[in-house]
Amino acid sequence: PYAHAFFEYLLRNPICQDMGRKFKIAFSSSDKDSGFAFMHDLGFIPKVKIENGVEVRGFKVVMAGGLGSQPHIAEPVADFIHEDQIIPFAESIIRVFDRYGERAKRNKARFKYLIQDFGRDKILELAELERRALKVKEYKISRDLVQAALPSAAAPVVEITDATKYQQWLKSNIYPQKQAGFVSVGVRIQNGDMKTPIARKLVDIVRVAAADDIRLTNTQGLMLRFVKEEDLPFVFEKLNEIGLAQPGFESVVDITSCPGTDTCNLGISNSTGITRELERVLLEEYPDLIYNKDILIKISISLMAYLVIWAR
Repeated sequence: PYAHAFFEYLLRNPICQDMGRKFKIAFSSSDKDSGFAFMHDLGFIPKVKIENGVEVRGFKVVMAGGLGSQPHIAEPVADFIHEDQIIPFAESIIRVFDRYGERAKRNKARFKYLIQDFGRDKILELAELERRALKVKEYKISRDLVQAALPSAAAPVVEITDATKYQQWLKSNIYPQKQAGFVSVGVRIQNGDMKTPIARKLVDIVRVAAADDIRLTNTQGLMLRFVKEEDLPFVFEKLNEIGLAQPGFESVVDITSCPGTDTCNLGISNSTGITRELERVLLEEYPDLIYNKDILIKISISLMAYLVIWAR
């Protein structure tokens, strides 16, 4: 609900219409920082504390992270900002970036360069001045803002055609949810590419056996939520029919790559082709790596070609 509230508040907001360049915001669900808050212009990591016996929700906030040729780890802002204050705070920071950010040199028009020039404390001082002028001093976010429609009926009963692959898929692609009886299903999408006919068939599966929303992951995959445990055979068989039941979701063999020379003007090599070949070799020679989720591989082929081995 918090990310969606930001989307609704900032989309077409006049403060966002004439900035020097993009401004990225990320939300993580825990201290594991699966949303990579420390790599974004603003990052929010949830926190809960007890005040006078009452649970109070808020966020640890970091700012001015970024990658590229000059990476910068986001700097801490506060260990706890109340959930009603995160949108006013974000607006004040965006206003500072809009007012003082670089406009003449595009490659310097990012928030991380502004904080390098001004310093963290100066940025926060300017943000406080902007905050005093905001019309919105407090913005309450409904925790029920995003509600998923759950599958109403049981999926058809099917026979498992590949028992070995099914067991691998269960061990590597299925995540129990906090809600009893439901699981989430990870779907590997090689290179993040999916043809329209396959996407339509995937939607048909979701309509029968999952919640009515499909979550995109930052590893170029998909997450289907609120799948009933008893419907997993149906989901597996239908995904397998369209080539989307590959085991090893978010494992070593599930490689994330940039578009490379397929679409990127900065690309100097075919990163998508390298990804396909590397995944093939890993699966053929080291099949047990579908269960190894301690290491992730990211490939980017540009003027500063690199391959990143990411240890969780």
